[in-house]
Amino acid sequence: MSEFEVEDLEGGGLNLVVTVHSTSGIPHHRVVEYQNVVAEMLQEEVALSLVVIPITELDPVVPPTFTLTPTPTNTSTPGPTPTFTPTPTFTPTPTNTSTSSPTYTPTSTPTILPTDTATPTATPTATPRTAVVTYPYGLNLRQEPTSESDLLAFLEVDTVVILLDEQVTNEEGTWQQVSVFGLVGWVLSDFITPVE
Repeated sequence: MSEFEVEDLEGGGLNLVVTVHSTSGIPHHRVVEYQNVVAEMLQEEVALSLVVIPITELDPVVPPTFTLTPTPTNTSTPGPTPTFTPTPTFTPTPTNTSTSSPTYTPTSTPTILPTDTATPTATPTATPRTAVVTYPYGLNLRQEPTSESDLLAFLEVDTVVILLDEQVTNEEGTWQQVSVFGLVGWVLSDFITPVE
């Protein structure tokens, strides 16, 4: 557990914000069981927000041992000793005298003038639509559009999110797909307000 915050609710009771590190997601029914145990111990109405930060555990790795391999050395082998052999004397033979042919004179090549190159215009970049969390007790970011889905993060009030194109409506309400903190997940649209 890395953080444990307790806040008083306006109508009475407590709001617990618990942040934990875990190698796997925590099912929704486990969170409800934990909330019931805390409420029974304190004998008060308890609201619970559980933020699960995923971690990855790796076993130790033994690095490989490098073995030096000797490099073979090239040994020169003497070759045979060259033997001098006299060459025959060359006697020139008369050759025919060539007659010069007319010389070709190239004609002038027309000069190609450069043409105007069209300059590409810049394409405007679309500004992403954003919204802000307005629920005073914060909002849960879910992996899927249902409260039974794994909790990706807890978004405090005034957190700004990027609105994506997908929306899903079910018996719990309308879920909006958003991007925040490098995560993509779902929140209930009733608790966020678009930023103009």
